[in-house]
Amino acid sequence: MRHLALGLVLLAALALAAALGFRQVALGADLARREVMGALSDLGYARVVASEGRTVFRLLPVPRLVLYDVEVGAEDARPALSVDRMTADLDLWTALFGGVRIERLVLEQPDLVAAALPTFETPVPKVLEPILARLNEVGEVEIRNGVLRSERDGRPLVSAAHIAVSWPAESASAELTGSYDWNGQPVTVSLDLARPLALLEGGASTAEFQMTSPELSVAFAGEAASSGRLAGRLTASLPSLGRAIDWLTDHRPAVPEIGPLTLAADLMSEDGRFDLARATVSIEGFEGRGALDLVFPEDRRPSLGGTLAFERLDLDGIAEALAPRPTNPLAATRTIPTAFVDSMDIDLRVSAERGQAGPLALSDLAGTVKMKDGVATLDIGDAELLGGRGQMRVAIDSTARPPVLKGSASARDVDASGLFAAFGLDPALATGRADVAFDAASPVTSWADLLRRHRLEVVLSARSGSVSGLDPQRLTTDGRTVFDPGTAPAALPFATLKAEIATWGSRMELRSLRLSSELGTIEASGFLLNGADEADLVGTFDPAPVPSAVSGAALTKPKPIGMTMRGSWPHPVVVTTAGSSGE
Repeated sequence: MRHLALGLVLLAALALAAALGFRQVALGADLARREVMGALSDLGYARVVASEGRTVFRLLPVPRLVLYDVEVGAEDARPALSVDRMTADLDLWTALFGGVRIERLVLEQPDLVAAALPTFETPVPKVLEPILARLNEVGEVEIRNGVLRSERDGRPLVSAAHIAVSWPAESASAELTGSYDWNGQPVTVSLDLARPLALLEGGASTAEFQMTSPELSVAFAGEAASSGRLAGRLTASLPSLGRAIDWLTDHRPAVPEIGPLTLAADLMSEDGRFDLARATVSIEGFEGRGALDLVFPEDRRPSLGGTLAFERLDLDGIAEALAPRPTNPLAATRTIPTAFVDSMDIDLRVSAERGQAGPLALSDLAGTVKMKDGVATLDIGDAELLGGRGQMRVAIDSTARPPVLKGSASARDVDASGLFAAFGLDPALATGRADVAFDAASPVTSWADLLRRHRLEVVLSARSGSVSGLDPQRLTTDGRTVFDPGTAPAALPFATLKAEIATWGSRMELRSLRLSSELGTIEASGFLLNGADEADLVGTFDPAPVPSAVSGAALTKPKPIGMTMRGSWPHPVVVTTAGSSGE
């Protein structure tokens, strides 16, 4: 009897528990449903939340509410968020006593229309605040196979999103991990906040962030404050600046394919300003060190300033990235992009122990890189080259129609043979010390147009050297000589040499040449290239006076010798005609 009584008591208790449980299931299902709907409303929509599909609720072993076909949005409008299946795991003890506390929320195949995405200038803590505020109550959220669409055209910006966010307790750290596809490229991301509650309450928290993708990888470790301030170590790498911006943004800016690029720096960021101290920047494989500041003002274009010192800087590589040389006739007709010049302001001071500018090797160079009001300028104020010193300035004005390039360069006391060799000519052509100045102008439209319409003027002055290819013994007699500096039996020494050369399109004109030596003076002008790879030059050799055969008589003045140089390069024919002033 005693056992029977005990059994009846237990059965009664179980019956009571079952009755209470079934009642709580009925009450809890409705309460849990309202709580989950409220959680969705609090995600920033504050609109109507509807569940068109069926609802499943269970109390044991783990209280769980499952909603199907959930939509969030304004009435009579396209849903801003739709979810195929939503699962909410609830706290057991709270559920047993008629309450609801969501411990874990799983959204399967959510489809979100983005009304406005945060801009690059938006402080990271400001982006995190609404997420943290909701996590403080939910604890854990998981997204499976999510999609984020553009409100403008409905195309997916983010797809295949698998994200897990966890903040189990107020005193605990918060963590976000996951992966997604952005503009067709896979991305993995992780974020750890040591003190998320402090961040939510207006303070700061230690933060670690990592994002990796084929187009851009970024890592940050430091402190984040609710004011938007970031302080810590930042690293970033990207194979191409143009492709990275194209991938990140919703538009297609004409940005040069500069890359690969890497950056490592101590970051201090606040109010749209990013100060990068102890920065190491690698551009096209050339590494520079210094400090940078990047500013995103609300009322004007972004700006970049600072100082970078390189061990080696190849200006050719950067120029090739800005305007890649064509590899076929079709590529030569493509437009050279210049719109990027007006995209931001730049004021960088650069220096390098070694460098390259076209065919010239440089050392100890110092200069500036600037972009302002649509004009880009590279100014090398001083550099060592060919045993002398030089400078260069190139500017592209993107506001002109068509855009134009203007440049100037000069070198002082450089090796003449090295100068000729640098431009692909026979180094035996001339020796001595030289000064040279260049002025160039061209439309920046396409390579075909640039080659056809460019203008270049060169002034060359040399001293105490020699010119090969002109045999001194043959200058005073009639004859024909093939111009060949490499095999000429003798060189013509000179005291001074000055030449003015102009090029446009495929033509190169020798406007004037004057060579003075002990043997006499040579003056010439004409075409070095007449458009058909041929020379057509006319000049005279005025021999120096010679002693008279009669003792004590005045010096004898020989008659001028006429000269022409005509024929195809590299070996035109030099014709001398005694007693003539040329043909």
